[in-house]
Amino acid sequence: MLEYVERVAQSFSTQGLPLVAGRILGWLLVCDPEEQTAGEIAAAIRASKGSLSTNLRLLHAMRLVARVTWPGQRAVRHRVDIGLGAERGRRAVLELSLITRLLSEGVALLGLESPRARRLVDAHAVYAAMDRDLHALWQRWEAEWGRP
Repeated sequence: MLEYVERVAQSFSTQGLPLVAGRILGWLLVCDPEEQTAGEIAAAIRASKGSLSTNLRLLHAMRLVARVTWPGQRAVRHRVDIGLGAERGRRAVLELSLITRLLSEGVALLGLESPRARRLVDAHAVYAAMDRDLHALWQRWEAEWGRP
């Protein structure tokens, strides 16, 4: 199990996420029960409580992990929340559209024939393709899963 958790951590680290944050995500994907206290997570992935706290804050800020509380219990539990991750994906699609529009405006400002516009034209081609394809992918995902 810990080998899998480490592979998840390594994979996310290539995207800029700290290893401990990746280990937390990996553990929360496979642990039982699915909701874990910080102490349980720290013990499972062998991380210091300070490092765990810092990385949990990061994962909460990124909206990849949710806090869970229960009436009558003091302990805060954490779990991966696919819905929160999906929300992050939706925002990324919107941000991509904004970047594509800004690049279009830059091309229009300089004109297609301007040597200075070459970078904008090249960047626009890349972002417009990603925008088109990710928007279509997002629409398919919403249609298939029935939730944003």
